[in-house]
Order: sequence, then structure tokens, then C-alpha cells
Amino acid sequence: MPVISVAGAPGSAMGGVVLPLEGGRWSLTFMGMRGTGPPVDEGEFTAYAKTLAHPALTT
Repeated sequence: MPVISVAGAPGSAMGGVVLPLEGGRWSLTFMGMRGTGPPVDEGEFTAYAKTLAHPALTT
């Protein structure tokens, strides 16, 4: 199974990794620097994920 490295827009301090797990589940780890870390609220977290530049996060 592939591991997906996710980058923010050019010059962005955001990024992350998407890892496959057993049972068709996925682990998402997002990070940010300089005050751009992901929020803990589910709706805001989803919006944060959508700002990252990778089509795997839009499905």
C-alpha cells in the first residue's frame, strides 16, 4: 500500500502524511509550523485538510 506525502501550497508551512492501515482504514498526520498547525475541531480539521495539495484528500 502506498504512503502519501502531502504538501501545502508552495511556500506553505503545512504538510502531512497519509498511511494505510489494516482493514481499509487510513491514518492522517498533519503538521504545520509557525502557527499553522491543524485545529482539533472536526469541521475545522476537515477544512484544513482540504487546503493541502493532494487529490487523495478530496475523496
